[in-house]
Amino acid sequence: MVPLRLDVRSVKRLDGDTIEVRFTITNTSEDGPTFEPFKSLGEPVSPKYDVAGVALIDRPHDKKYLTLVGSDDVCLCSGDLNALDVAPGESASMYADVTAPPASVDKVDLTVPGFDPIVGLEIR
Repeated sequence: MVPLRLDVRSVKRLDGDTIEVRFTITNTSEDGPTFEPFKSLGEPVSPKYDVAGVALIDRPHDKKYLTLVGSDDVCLCSGDLNALDVAPGESASMYADVTAPPASVDKVDLTVPGFDPIVGLEIR
């Protein structure tokens, strides 16, 4: 198993209906294996792998907000993970556009497949 660190760079409201989540995944091993994101993060969407499993949780209202999918059935998120390898000590930046909660919601939890939830992120 590859030791990883997830760092959230931003949770930003783009407009009334969309939040962009930017995050970095770092392979924290010194001499260990290469991290292949598609094996743990990927959702096969013929023929691409992406981070469509990213979601925001609004705990006070018990709502889960999912990654957006365009009219072409491709998620509005980092894709082609099958072509990405993260060597020891290196990082990969990713993003996901997610349906936004109401404007009155200013904090959310983030779920990324393979990681524990990150609680209490402020929406900017």
